[in-house]
Amino acid sequence: DDEVEGPDDYVATYDVGVARDLEMLCANPDVVVRRGEKMIYCAGALAQAYAARGGRVVMCGKPHAAIYDLAFSLMDQAAGRPVDRRRVLAVGDGPDTDLAGADAQGLDSLFIAQGLHGAAVGGGLTPNDLKALLGERSESTAFAATAFSW
Repeated sequence: DDEVEGPDDYVATYDVGVARDLEMLCANPDVVVRRGEKMIYCAGALAQAYAARGGRVVMCGKPHAAIYDLAFSLMDQAAGRPVDRRRVLAVGDGPDTDLAGADAQGLDSLFIAQGLHGAAVGGGLTPNDLKALLGERSESTAFAATAFSW
């Protein structure tokens, strides 16, 4: 129950996995996500805790290249031709996952400030706000918005 439980609630499970030399596959390296006004632990937090106890972890999602290779393969297939990466915009709220992945892939990115940071961001974003939220990564982020919806 991700509304109540956190990574520490699975210590006994991690220990069984480590003892059996089981490898954890983490499909979403995000450590936390925002659900409304609440921050919820995500799979990345469990993977970190498992690794800290000596477990082997394979990260499969952003920012790792394999997820982009799969996404572009599927886009190429759907389009019936190779998709021009210069026309792709990566959208996300996670500096260490979404933006790092976009940077590594040479993609433009749109940072959604209120995603992880919520209402603390307020209604406007200045270059100083971005620098405070993203540090040096603000230099490579192509675009930023306070919120995103469709």
